[in-house]
Amino acid sequence: MTNIVTIIEALAWPSVVLVIVLLFRKPVVSLFSRAQSVDIKANGIQLVLSKMEELDPIRRKELSGLSSNEIWLLNDIDLKKISPDIKAMIAPQKVGVATLLEMKLLETKTVGSSRHVVLTKLGKELLDIAKNII
Repeated sequence: MTNIVTIIEALAWPSVVLVIVLLFRKPVVSLFSRAQSVDIKANGIQLVLSKMEELDPIRRKELSGLSSNEIWLLNDIDLKKISPDIKAMIAPQKVGVATLLEMKLLETKTVGSSRHVVLTKLGKELLDIAKNII
């Protein structure tokens, strides 16, 4: 009887891991297919994804310094989901725009009597990288 309990205890965690891998097979395969390297240690697994590794260190640092809200705002401005007119923006959009202007991802242009924001070359480049990470 104790042999059966010992066998069940030995197989419990590997069985749970196998069930999880089978349930999430597609996302796991996708994740590992994008991995440049996999380092398995006793305290966890480290994956280095190739898309981020392909970036030069300066772009990687700039992209990792952006919050998802800032990337979202950059994308919405690019897709014209938000008016580029600064006066027409609500307060949270203006705060985000101020940050993106400071990071040189947006610039202002005068259109008639209004100030509009447009993506800079760097802003477009980082947005393209963000869109293609996954």
